[in-house]
Amino acid sequence: MTERRGYRMRILWGILCILLLGVVTVAADPGIAENKMGEGGSLTLYVNGFPEGTQVNGATAQIGTDAADITSFGKVSERLPFQTLLMLDNSRSMHSFQKGKELLHRIVDQHAPGELFRLVTFSNAIVKTTDEADKYSEDYAAVKAAIDGVQTQNLDTFVNNSLYQAVKELEADPTDSYKRIIIVSDGGDKSTSGNITQEEMIKALVDFPVPVYCIGSQWDSSAAQGLSEFSALGRQFGAYMDLDQVQDLSEIVQVEQSDYNAWAFDMAVPADLQDGNSRNVKLSIDTTGGPVDVTGSVNMPFLERPKQTDEPAPTEAPEVTETPTPSPEATPTEVPEEEEEGKIPWLWIGIGGGVLLLLLIILLVVLLRRRKKTKKMVDDSELFGYPEEDAGGTELFRDDSMMTIRGDERGLSDDGDEETQMMFTRMDETEIILTDVRNGGRKYSSLIKGGITIGKSPKNSDLAITGDSTISRVHCRVTTDGGRVYLEDMGSTNGTWVNRERVQSLVELMAGDTIRIGNTEFSVEIR
Repeated sequence: MTERRGYRMRILWGILCILLLGVVTVAADPGIAENKMGEGGSLTLYVNGFPEGTQVNGATAQIGTDAADITSFGKVSERLPFQTLLMLDNSRSMHSFQKGKELLHRIVDQHAPGELFRLVTFSNAIVKTTDEADKYSEDYAAVKAAIDGVQTQNLDTFVNNSLYQAVKELEADPTDSYKRIIIVSDGGDKSTSGNITQEEMIKALVDFPVPVYCIGSQWDSSAAQGLSEFSALGRQFGAYMDLDQVQDLSEIVQVEQSDYNAWAFDMAVPADLQDGNSRNVKLSIDTTGGPVDVTGSVNMPFLERPKQTDEPAPTEAPEVTETPTPSPEATPTEVPEEEEEGKIPWLWIGIGGGVLLLLLIILLVVLLRRRKKTKKMVDDSELFGYPEEDAGGTELFRDDSMMTIRGDERGLSDDGDEETQMMFTRMDETEIILTDVRNGGRKYSSLIKGGITIGKSPKNSDLAITGDSTISRVHCRVTTDGGRVYLEDMGSTNGTWVNRERVQSLVELMAGDTIRIGNTEFSVEIR
């Protein structure tokens, strides 16, 4: 009876997971897929997700609140070759392993002109397949043969570890190409020995954005959590597709081929913004299908400015040529030499006497000033009318961070002998910490720095909340004003709630409040 009940529970749990994750394909709207630094402070943004056949007529750009010039634009397929990394999970838990191999076959068959493929398998890290397929190549027959030769292994799967390694290898690859990843896996890590977390994986893709197409295959109910994180990763950085639910593999191929319709936009970054920092970029694109606005967080190029020195450059002194001056001839009126020698001592005596008189005057002035200053000095008893040792006296002392004032009943303080301390310290940036009410180990934190946005998209939001598809890309905004913290909704689909009341306008946020973003409720801590 117990075994039958456990069997029924597994069936029910599997049905629930299918309902939660059973979306066949979830493709992203047009968004910034990659970006590359150019020469002279230029930046190239690659935007994918356009419908097939879309043509671009023009575009304007904005970096924060500053305008930037779009110098040129064009289709990526006319500029760069495509470089695709195929990642195949060959653990024994892969429920649709053969179907996954068939899908990769179709992707290679329907390649773009000149597209380069590399095939790898993975367990706790990337595993090489064959020498022919373990490098990017246009030998499509060799790549397909390598796919056919992959066999399942009795190994654990660590998606984050392997995908993190793939992103770092692509980042270090100097090939000038449009890079992307197609990964087929049953999703979750099967043990706790994987040392790359979901947050670290997301940060790697934010720092080096490449499209990631996640094709999931659920093997049993215990993989639901891992497959949920896997699908969330695909939704944020490319697309997620369910290999078990799709009937026609061409549906998946059509989604990943949206990269073939990507467009490149060359942008001139103003010199004062070439600081290497991450900034919000907005592209307003005029297409044949209508206007399209694309936003994302992009790392700016870095312009190394020459160091300024205070010392002036040395200049060569002009060469001075001495010309001998002829000695004047004696005239009948010239003073005899004996008389000139007699006048010189009297001149020096006059100069010395003048200097001595000046020194005496300066000494007299100094003595008078010191005497006047001495007369103005009074002790504490003359100033306040009580002896120096009285506890009610006034003390002032300070160090780098504190000044203490002690007053008495004459009104210098409200409590007589109480000490009032005034701290002069640097005010740090305000930090907000959000803790998942249902899962206390799941926390998000950020320095507000005047204002941050919260949402599910790391490209569009300063603080990205993962694992909840009901959260909008830019859901709400937190700002500070005069030491207070405020929250406002940014027109999200499902609204923002503070203490179970929907936010309709600017609401002050206090430590200990609870906020609900989408279907996730957080407790608020402000430091």
